Amino acid sequence: VYYALSFGEWGDFTAGGSTFIGKMINLAGAINIAEDVDGWNYSVEQLIEKDPQIIIVSKYYNSKDQFINTWPYSSLTAVKENRVYEIDNNLLDRQGIRNAQGLLELAKIIHPNEFK
Repeated sequence: VYYALSFGEWGDFTAGGSTFIGKMINLAGAINIAEDVDGWNYSVEQLIEKDPQIIIVSKYYNSKDQFINTWPYSSLTAVKENRVYEIDNNLLDRQGIRNAQGLLELAKIIHPNEFK
């Protein structure tokens, strides 16, 4: 799983393994492709090399449309196979009580068959 906090002209940022969001991805039952990264910085080259099966973006600001229609992100397998998902980033990006709902939403994205 790759969680795109930011991408494109603003730089590529994700939840590294040492971050609270990275830990939430693991708790939801996924492997965070940025597990080996401390902090939030990530390169597009690393993203392309790891080619995640699932990509999660914010549901705000047309993030999904921008991501899937921007090179080189559009070359990723998850984009080609329609596995880019939107989430309310307010449930993840700030530590607090809403993180419980964020964890549930992550689990629903990662394990959709378990929530039918």
